[in-house]
Amino acid sequence: MSFKPLIPARMRGWAIRGYGDEIVLMDDLPVPAPGPHDVLIQMFSAEAGIQDELVRTGACDVQRPFPLVLGLGGAGLIVAMGARVKGHAVGEYVYACSYPLADNGSWAEYMLVPDHYVARAPTSIAPIEAGALPIAGLSAHESLIGLLGVEEDDTVLVSAGAGGVGHIAVQIASLFGARVGATASRRNQPFLADLGAEAVIDYTEEDDLSRAILDVFPGGVDKILNCVRCKDANDYVWALREGGTMVDLAGSVSVERPGVRIISDHVVHGSGARLTELARLFDEGALQVAIHDIVPFTEAQDALAEVLTGHVRGRVVIRIR
Repeated sequence: MSFKPLIPARMRGWAIRGYGDEIVLMDDLPVPAPGPHDVLIQMFSAEAGIQDELVRTGACDVQRPFPLVLGLGGAGLIVAMGARVKGHAVGEYVYACSYPLADNGSWAEYMLVPDHYVARAPTSIAPIEAGALPIAGLSAHESLIGLLGVEEDDTVLVSAGAGGVGHIAVQIASLFGARVGATASRRNQPFLADLGAEAVIDYTEEDDLSRAILDVFPGGVDKILNCVRCKDANDYVWALREGGTMVDLAGSVSVERPGVRIISDHVVHGSGARLTELARLFDEGALQVAIHDIVPFTEAQDALAEVLTGHVRGRVVIRIR
């Protein structure tokens, strides 16, 4: 007998009515219907990150109508899909990205996304924890492998190395044979050393981060991934080796330096293929995810507030069911 879940007409979701508005729990949102290439996911969990604040304020335009359900990634069970979807099945446990141009965000009981944003979730990770991975994993993997082209013996610096994107990026760069440095507070140094960081620079104790980085990596680093908005981002530019490249995910860099490349206008997109590769790495034990906190769905706005403190190690995940 095939699995045919009962899908309600309405659902709950955390949404805003306009950019800059307060996030509120709405209990009468329509459950979207799949188009030919769409997958409808009953959500188990969703990730909370700085990107959700960028969406809330309008700094990141996700091109969705109001009320706008927040959340750019999560995990759950496929309960319906379009007639032209291939490679997936109703009842399959998946994780997915919901940006760009997906129907609604992941902070809801159901999320509708194009089939090429979806992949089978890692089997080695608890269903709740897998919801913390899509955006963080895609951001780290696409930046390091797709944009920076990290290779063996490269020197790579990851800012906010203990954060949601950063702690996965440290592992990926190390996995590809790079010498990895990271910035983090002193309390996170053992954590990052265990993940593969050769050197951890305490940004709270340095007046000149570029000099501190150059002391560890004389001549500069080949590649930098800046993961967070920070006042020290310009210092990283001066720590690059001549010909080096930096991906500035947070858009914090405001200086120009001849002889280096700064990529600051890139937006990470949904990719089922990349999520599949990440799932393989997690299931092989090459990567791990650190969960800072699991927040109940009814308190989802507190998950974002926790992220915005800037003192989160790993990921904050919202438990939806």
